Formats: sequence, C-alpha cells, structure tokens
Amino acid sequence: MHPRLRAICDLTVPAAREHVGLHAYDGQLQDLSDAALQAGIARLGGPVVADPHDEAQLAAVEAGLRLRYGELAEHRWNPLVHLANLDLACYDRDYAPEAERAEAKRRHLAGWPDAVDSAVATLDRVPAAVAEGLLGSVEGLIADLDPRADDVIVAAFSAHERLVAHIRDAADTGDPDPSLGADLLRRLLATAEAADVDLGRLAEQADAERDRLTDLLRECCAQLRPGMNSSRADLARAVASLQEDHPTIDGVLEEARELTGEVLAWTRASGLVPDHDGECLVGPAPPSRSWAMAMMSPAAPYERDGPSWYHVTPPDPHVAGRRAAGMADDVQPDQPAAITVHEVAPGHFTHFRLLRGLSSDVRRTVFSDAFVEGWAHYVEELLVEEGFRDGDPRHARGALPSAAWIPRRDDSRSSATAQGERASSPQATWRRSCAG
Repeated sequence: MHPRLRAICDLTVPAAREHVGLHAYDGQLQDLSDAALQAGIARLGGPVVADPHDEAQLAAVEAGLRLRYGELAEHRWNPLVHLANLDLACYDRDYAPEAERAEAKRRHLAGWPDAVDSAVATLDRVPAAVAEGLLGSVEGLIADLDPRADDVIVAAFSAHERLVAHIRDAADTGDPDPSLGADLLRRLLATAEAADVDLGRLAEQADAERDRLTDLLRECCAQLRPGMNSSRADLARAVASLQEDHPTIDGVLEEARELTGEVLAWTRASGLVPDHDGECLVGPAPPSRSWAMAMMSPAAPYERDGPSWYHVTPPDPHVAGRRAAGMADDVQPDQPAAITVHEVAPGHFTHFRLLRGLSSDVRRTVFSDAFVEGWAHYVEELLVEEGFRDGDPRHARGALPSAAWIPRRDDSRSSATAQGERASSPQATWRRSCAG
C-alpha cells in the first residue's frame, strides 16, 4: 500500500476494515488518545502520486483528518468515533471463514477494556443531545454476547458498563448546545472536499431547494388528496394524514426484502448502471447501529466477493431503545421504496459494486463523503424522473427528502427555536455528531 494511504487507514481503522475491506485490521482497535492521534496526523502526507485526481483526493482526505482530529478534536466530543472503534458487527458479514472472523472478534473484545478506558478519559466535551442520540447504540454494543462465557467477555461487559455510564452522564450533564459555530462548520464542510463553502450562499441554495421540493410535494399530495388547497397549512395536514398510515413492526423487514428485489430488477433492466451484479441480503440492523433507520454494509473493494447487507432498524422499542420507539411514525407507507433506492439500487449498494472494479488504489480506499451520500440522495429523485413505478405520486411523495420541511431562515420563530426543534430528531443528532 502507498504510505500515504496506509497513514490514512491507520487513522480510520473501522472504515478501512469494513468499508475498504482491509482485514489486516481485523481484531485491532484504533488508539484514539490525543497522543496517538497527533502521532498519526504527523505521518500524513508524503510522496506525490502521479494521477492528478488521486493526488487531489488524497490531499483533501489528509486535510480533513488534520482538521477533525487536530483542531476540532472530534474524538473528544463525538462518541460515534469510539462506537465505531468498539463495534463488533463488522465481523458478521461473510467475507472470510466463520472461524477466522470469530477469532478476530475475540481479539477485538480483548481490547475493549483499554479502549473503553481511553474513551472515558477522552470524551470530555460530549453535548447532551449527541450523547442522548447515541446512548441506545452504545448500549447495543454487547447484544448477543453471553456475559458469563469466559474471562474475555466478562472483562468486556465490565468495560461496557463504564462506557454506558459515561455516555448516560453526558446525556444528563453535557453542554445543551451541540453547535460548532459558523467558522468551524464552514471549514468542516469545505476541507475534506477541497471545496469553497459560503454558508450564506449555501443557506440560499437550501431555501430555494426546499421551496422546489415543497412545490413537488404539494403536487403529489394534491393527487393523493384531491380538493386540498395550496396553503402550507393544508399541505401540512395532508402530509400528517399520510403519516398516520405506517407499516407494522413485523411488516418493515418483509417490505424491505420485496423492495430490494424490485429496485435491483429495475436498475438492471433500465440500463442506468452498466454490468450491475452482486447479492444484497436484507436483515435487522445490529443494535449497535440503531442510530440509523437503514444502512448498507457492502462487500468492500479489497475483500473476496460476497453478499452485502441492507440493514433496517425495526421499530421495536425493546431492541433499539428510544431511537426505535418513534420509528413506526418515521416509516411512512410511501417512504420505504425511496429509502431502498437510496441504500440499495442505484444507491449505496450499486456504488460499492462499481468501486470493486476500479483500478486506482486511492479511489478504492478513500471516499468523498459528499459524493457517497450525495449520489444516494440524487438517485431518489432521479428514479422519479426516470419513471420508476410509472410516476406513482405516492412513491414520488416518499422520495422527496425531509429538507422540504426545514424552516425558512425568516421563519417567525426565533432561529434558536427552529434549531432546537430540528435538534430533537435522532437523525439530526446523528448528523451533527458525525459531521464530515
């Protein structure tokens, strides 16, 4: 591996292991102490690579890591960094023989006590909303482990109790304001993408996009609710009435399986993406990943080919705590198809299938966060335009992102009130906690 790529992977061990497929990192936990991260930052950089795009992408990722773990000290306020480091779900996918994965998982567990002690010592700036939003996932780290199995697991359970207590305390006593401030937010958005970001201009674009999406939403709802007027209040009532009809707990996974087959078949038949192959299985998300409504765990570029997993968090409050308690209201009847387009095809699953065929080590190893998520959101509306489900307004309504409901900057409520309402959603909490 090119030394610059190695330095990046050493600073992003969980992602390198699971999403890049570098299983030399199996069983290893990243040292997230201040000293180790500063040493890792010092190793970034080095010989220029020949391809100009690859060089630019490497430089952007390096700059983003210097900002995140240097100036921003993200490891001190974002529990998701430590949650990913401890997470055992990375060994569930069938990328290697079961015995080999089980041994790696055991080595990983053996490192929990030291990693948790480091996390407790390091996480001293966690905002209350971020801690509350991730508490259920931290609690879910030990799912399916027998606490009496052996000394390694007993020690891991003891360490886990210390971490849960620390995050719970942060949820109760942490800073009520999770904001980074305008300058740090701008730099966080800009640096890792090597882009110029003007927050004022970005807000104007967001307003215009929200208005465009609201108009489309109004057109869809008018087809579903004939007779509604064009007022925003009537539109809100129409959307609320649609939200009352949501799938049952038992129906969510079965519907996701049916939709996965549908979007894969449509994508392959449409010719939108060339040479689409691979197997995508559907199952419940591991409890440690219940912070997301749905996610893709793909066959990664550097591992043997095998099934990818489309994970869906069922609306079961006994499994995923407070995050899942409201899931049934989140999953509306016209949204699962759009979510599956985003996660499976031609979204994340499709994207990772194509990454496996690249020849550039840089482009198979480091990714643009803006492009990865941007592509998956882009195709949600693209499929509406391309005639998926023959222009069914119910699907079109579900494909319109929640951005249509972001309050205007000139909303009569105060900016702080609007931000507080948005901060109450688990999705917003997570997006803040793992910004960049």
